[in-house]
Amino acid sequence: MDDLFGFVAGYDSGWGGKPGPGQLLAFAESAGLDPADCAMVGDSLHDLAAARAAGMRGIGVLTGVAGRETLAPAAEVVLESIATLPDWIATCS
Repeated sequence: MDDLFGFVAGYDSGWGGKPGPGQLLAFAESAGLDPADCAMVGDSLHDLAAARAAGMRGIGVLTGVAGRETLAPAAEVVLESIATLPDWIATCS
């Protein structure tokens, strides 16, 4: 399965777990990206806290148990689902 993904990180990958930034920073480094040029899409406050700690944009999605009212204060934007991410990105250009 590793041949299908360029980078895989989990809590047991050696970079720590969320809400720490280790996994996100390891991804940015492996991709040769500045964390400020990256976004973390997540459905929990732990995801959004990790984004903030890594210096990335935090995008909330309503696919988990947290509602909009919970995610909104910690996110740049809250989307109904990840399927609407391309449309949101298009508005950022």
